[in-house]
Amino acid sequence: QPARLMTAAAAARIEIDAYTADFAKNVIPRANGEWKIGGDAVARRYRSEELIDVPLTDLAALGERELKGAQERFRAAANRLAPGADAQATWLTIRRNHPKRGEVVAAAQAIVDSLTRFIATKNLAVVPEGERVVVAAAQPFSLGFASMHASPPLEKTPVQSFFYITDADSADSPAQQEAWLERFNFASLAITAAHEAMPGHWLHSVHMRQTPGKVRRIWIGLNPFPQPSSGQ
Repeated sequence: QPARLMTAAAAARIEIDAYTADFAKNVIPRANGEWKIGGDAVARRYRSEELIDVPLTDLAALGERELKGAQERFRAAANRLAPGADAQATWLTIRRNHPKRGEVVAAAQAIVDSLTRFIATKNLAVVPEGERVVVAAAQPFSLGFASMHASPPLEKTPVQSFFYITDADSADSPAQQEAWLERFNFASLAITAAHEAMPGHWLHSVHMRQTPGKVRRIWIGLNPFPQPSSGQ
């Protein structure tokens, strides 16, 4: 229940604030250890979590190569939209093309429905009949830009899946609202909907229900992050 959750959150907030204050007052002044993780620790983490044993120097070179390629593709795309214009200026123009406050949820729903029709029409993936992602305003306790909450894999009868969107806060200044809404520009909103809902996490969670064995379904749901819920 939302009311119970908000009550629990209020109590947790007090404890977290007390811990933060104590940490700043009593721990930080006496801290003298090395804060850097170090290359060896990073390499061990890659090996244990990702099974990557590529030397860090080679990984850094790969990252630089991919960054350069992404920057070139970004400039090329911007030049197709506005030949000769500054790429960053073109991107800022795209950012300003967004739904108004109060219209973000409806815009996201239209995009999700359009993506669903596209996937089904092109036969790119099997879309279950009788199920639909519903876009809704984020709950009061929901944080972040957007989050997908799909029907869990162990439900005998699928429950409604919700794609929550956090609209601009009416209490914010016009400049703050505009800065927030720019994140919902139509281009980014389409990419986010494709990632979170269709054909992203939601469709993945639908097919994940067919994974044999409860343990495997639960494990798929928890790795690498809590699924079938996800957010940005």
